Amino acid sequence: MNNLSCFLQKQWQSLWQGDDYTVLFDTLMTHYQQSHRHYHNLTHLHECFAYFDDIKHQLKSPKVVALALFYHDVIYQPKSSSNEQDSANFAKSALSGKVTENELDTIYHYILTTQDHKNTLGDGDLDYLLDIDLAILGADWQRFMQYNHQIRQEYSHVHTWFYTLKRRQILKMFYQQSPLFLTPYFYQLLEQKAKANLKHALTT
Repeated sequence: MNNLSCFLQKQWQSLWQGDDYTVLFDTLMTHYQQSHRHYHNLTHLHECFAYFDDIKHQLKSPKVVALALFYHDVIYQPKSSSNEQDSANFAKSALSGKVTENELDTIYHYILTTQDHKNTLGDGDLDYLLDIDLAILGADWQRFMQYNHQIRQEYSHVHTWFYTLKRRQILKMFYQQSPLFLTPYFYQLLEQKAKANLKHALTT
């Protein structure tokens, strides 16, 4: 088991208070290590949980947020437009009977919301989850460009001119979103860096 898997396994084990859900974890790892994943993989999950460790004390339901993070990209097919829905369905099936019905419904909703990153319910925990998912935009420039390249690799089947057009539209949308990050913590930590990265990417 590599360092990323070990780190994530510790995160997973902390959720279950001694109960053994190894099969669920192994299934997650299998999905996140699929060969077509260049960004939506274990590294992305690791980066998410590194931020999660920084803010989990601010959460009302850290277990729910952690499980939503684990499952938010469990299904990822670049040619599909239903990854979030499929991931939410997968999580609901995998976790049924292992968490409460309310927790299950919340995890399902959180995963669906990662599609458009719009929190219409004013849920503070969801704000943190969405900020974690977008934190890569505020990474150092080298990591940001690596992320950009990894996304292109995942969409290698798309013609260059069309990909460039659509990618610029997405980056511009993020750049124009004000604020980009929903929580004070991530706003103070990453907002300026993310906007600088996005502006640079859009003008080069």
